[in-house]
Amino acid sequence: MGAQKKEPFAQKCLSKEGWGHGMGVMRLAFCGNLSNGYYASVFEGVKSWLAENPQARLLDWNGSHQIPPKALPYLRPEGILLGPHKLAELPEAGWAVPIVGYTNRPDAEGLPLVVNDDREVGRMAARALLEAGYGRFFAIESSHPTALLRLSGFEEVARAGGRTVNRHCVDLRRPRAGEGFADALAEQERAYRTFVGGLKADTGIFCPLIAQVPHLRGMIEEAGTLSLPGELGVLVGDLPDAGMADSGLAHVRLNGSEIGRRACALLQEMLESGQKPTARRIEIAPQGVEWGRTLRPRAGSSLVEAMTAYFLPRLAEPVGMAEVARHLGLSRRTLELKLHSLGQPSPHEHLTALRLRKGEALLRETDLSIEQVAERCGFADPRSFTRRFRERYGCPPARFRRQMCG
Repeated sequence: MGAQKKEPFAQKCLSKEGWGHGMGVMRLAFCGNLSNGYYASVFEGVKSWLAENPQARLLDWNGSHQIPPKALPYLRPEGILLGPHKLAELPEAGWAVPIVGYTNRPDAEGLPLVVNDDREVGRMAARALLEAGYGRFFAIESSHPTALLRLSGFEEVARAGGRTVNRHCVDLRRPRAGEGFADALAEQERAYRTFVGGLKADTGIFCPLIAQVPHLRGMIEEAGTLSLPGELGVLVGDLPDAGMADSGLAHVRLNGSEIGRRACALLQEMLESGQKPTARRIEIAPQGVEWGRTLRPRAGSSLVEAMTAYFLPRLAEPVGMAEVARHLGLSRRTLELKLHSLGQPSPHEHLTALRLRKGEALLRETDLSIEQVAERCGFADPRSFTRRFRERYGCPPARFRRQMCG
């Protein structure tokens, strides 16, 4: 009798029998250095998902950026969460188990990936600087693929807001022929100094990558011509590493925990389908901006201007007065007292006036119904909009439209 043909390892592991048949447990392996704030956040999401799914357990946690490829065939878990890899970096046997990546590298292809929407990271940063009242926008340029995506989103919103973005490249280049590393480093330092020397008080800076921040901040403080946090806004388009979490820098919160949860759910979906995973990319929007001490309404802008800048993008949304006070670095009571001392209406009255002004413009310029106008101006009830509009303009919205538009 001839020797039985050995089933290929990858094929065996991709069969239902190879996936721990009869065990009733989905096993996960996670990799990522938890001293990195982003990986730690992803891991929190994994643990949260595991707590809600008793059919799964953590088989292995590898405290580095990757599980060594040679170990993959031996681990044989029912799912592996893999860090920043390209498919080409994995042995063929790596496909013997379902693998989901949670990398932000746009060039990582071939794996099912759960990543942050990096263009939205840049968009959120630009909105934050606009709302904070900065007139001059600077961005630190980088050739890193993630940075390029974030910069494109940043410029998109900044230009729509009437701002010109001045880019400055401070990437460390490779030494040219005949020069050493110290020469290239000295050129990079000169680029930083030139950039910092041209900054004005009314400046918001976007650093798409956290790695750019320490050098830039050191140069700014060394220059001594700009005061932090009062006049300069430094916004980071990244989640700080664990060591920088208390730095006071404003940053876009990458949704690492949700990425960890979605990656686990994607692994479960692939296992239940019984099929080899197909490459796809799931993008998750970041959670918002974490306001740091270095990002506040710019020096010289009035309290009313800063409050207006915060309200305008949110007229159609519910807005809490405590939110705007916190954004301005004040308590709600202090904000109200400051406005009263200036003879200004309360924050709620100011918001209502802005909403009614928008309603007036919509009545003049569009054919929207009264109900639609009310909704776009943040009034949940059209009757409330009509009542407040009559108080301000002396007639209901429908009559106002007839008089203005014939």
